[in-house]
Amino acid sequence: MKHATPSTLATLEPLLRQLRALHGLFADAKLAGGRGFQRLPVDTAAQWQGLLAAVGRVLAA
Repeated sequence: MKHATPSTLATLEPLLRQLRALHGLFADAKLAGGRGFQRLPVDTAAQWQGLLAAVGRVLAA
């Protein structure tokens, strides 16, 4: 969703709402020095925090 505009996200909101209701959601983030993507689970608030922490570590490096 890096390049999605607010209007695009509004259009996709019904789909996003349905996806959020599913279990087993993942985020692919370019971590570990930019060598490929790492898949992280994002079903729970704790997992969201893990994703944010991992991205924060990369940005701080």
